[in-house]
Amino acid sequence: ESLTIWLGRIFRNTVTFCIRNIAMEVQEFHAPEKKTVLICGITGGFAAAVARELLSKKQQYNVKGLVRNIDRAKALFADAENGSAIEFIQGDVQDEKVVFDAAKGCEVIVHGINYPYDQQVLPHMENATRNILKAAAPQKATVLFPGSVYGLKPVYNVPLDESHPNGPVSKKGEARVRIEQQLQDLVKEHGCRVIVLRANDYFGPTVRNGGVDVIFGAAAKGQTIQAVTSLDIPHEMVYIPDLARAAVALLEAMTPENSAPYEVVNFRGYIEPTFRDFLNRVADVGTKLNGKSRSSIWHVPCLLLGVVGWFNAEVAALKEMMYLHDNSLQLGDAKLRRYLPDFQLTPIDVAIEATVKSYDSRPQR
Repeated sequence: ESLTIWLGRIFRNTVTFCIRNIAMEVQEFHAPEKKTVLICGITGGFAAAVARELLSKKQQYNVKGLVRNIDRAKALFADAENGSAIEFIQGDVQDEKVVFDAAKGCEVIVHGINYPYDQQVLPHMENATRNILKAAAPQKATVLFPGSVYGLKPVYNVPLDESHPNGPVSKKGEARVRIEQQLQDLVKEHGCRVIVLRANDYFGPTVRNGGVDVIFGAAAKGQTIQAVTSLDIPHEMVYIPDLARAAVALLEAMTPENSAPYEVVNFRGYIEPTFRDFLNRVADVGTKLNGKSRSSIWHVPCLLLGVVGWFNAEVAALKEMMYLHDNSLQLGDAKLRRYLPDFQLTPIDVAIEATVKSYDSRPQR
């Protein structure tokens, strides 16, 4: 009897061991291979948000970041989920060989490079764009590029789709149109794929610039909120973690079978009845978080911008873009909804609160 029991145990243990091994092999067989994504400009607002979204899906993606200053980049992602998993590569996107070597083995390259418009932006951007697409071609990688509304022909108060024509009325707009045309030309020349995800004005935890700091940073401190946008018109605002979520989802949803080698996809953000309504939400959240008196809202006179613009190149560039702040240019997102029918924006107050809170750990620029 004891021999029978002993043999029975051996049989059961053997069967269990075999079943477990088979189950593990089946699981490994069906598990999708992780994709590797190279992010150029990973310390910028858009690219940093995409990196954080990819890191939240660490079972699906490996993330590499091409940076000039590794210590600064590591500090930026110190609080990010799985931030230590980023493989940082030191180098300059202006160096063709550096980009080519960094892109080896990558299925996706995020072109998040941006330069101040007062620093001869076009030569730098054109060279960076050329290097990225030349590196993408042998990998058959998809290039993700953040588009803007600067180059669009101004038409107001109606959602504009992807067929809306270009018609730049500013130097920034002319530069953006030229870069997007370069992307199209390089797609034809090198045979890679490009997705341009077009959006309006950004805000969020990874965004720091003179426009958002005086709104969200001011609310975080209980200071006066300053706005150059007309207060009594709608003004579209895009929460950048939502944009990043959409970007990563589109990388999965858009394939060579259902999309062209070069595609533009519009992203539609929050549009409150007036920009004053949006800023009132920001002020309310600021009061809730800091316990101080509610921030007042001040509309910066255009005349003042003109005067300051004589001494500040960034303000001078803003003055040229005031047509987008005096009028409501909006994007329609029907195309994005066809690819991502279940996509939902983060509730607006949740987005605003996360942005205001972020100024505690990451001060304004």
